[in-house]
Amino acid sequence: MLVRPGMHLFEGDPPVSLVPVLSIADGDVANVGELCCGTHTGTHVDAPSHFIEGAGGVETIDVDALCGPALVVDLRGVERSIDAEALARVDLEDVTRVVFATRNSELWSGNGFSWDFVSVAPDAAELLVAAGVRLVGVDYLSVGSPETHRILLTPLLTQQIDHLTARPHARW
Repeated sequence: MLVRPGMHLFEGDPPVSLVPVLSIADGDVANVGELCCGTHTGTHVDAPSHFIEGAGGVETIDVDALCGPALVVDLRGVERSIDAEALARVDLEDVTRVVFATRNSELWSGNGFSWDFVSVAPDAAELLVAAGVRLVGVDYLSVGSPETHRILLTPLLTQQIDHLTARPHARW
């Protein structure tokens, strides 16, 4: 996702600013800019400290959890919430990373943040943790409620991904 001024942000997050500091056109040896944004901007990984007081920041995340094959689950037919019932048909055996493709990808074409996004319900978060999934990816700016965040962030990671077009139940 292109991080830029005016991009979609979660409601209340600081805006993105990009200011030129050095410019070849002005005689400098390189183009350098200053980027200011919140830690919740664009495609990002939630650190445990995002919802758990005293927990570690992004520097404590095992990078290996971010890299490797992922199961892409096509849930574009889900209207509001990915719950345990929606995941009952998904084989999570030997799956450590799951990415959900939902109707959220359509929200990126709108103007600004929308609260009408598909989220992961707490019971689905518990199911994913029990199955040993280490990373959950969604195609919007939030995985869901504070409760869902705390369930997922305790043993694993969440990642928000923009514009996900998936092959149903594909592995990346």
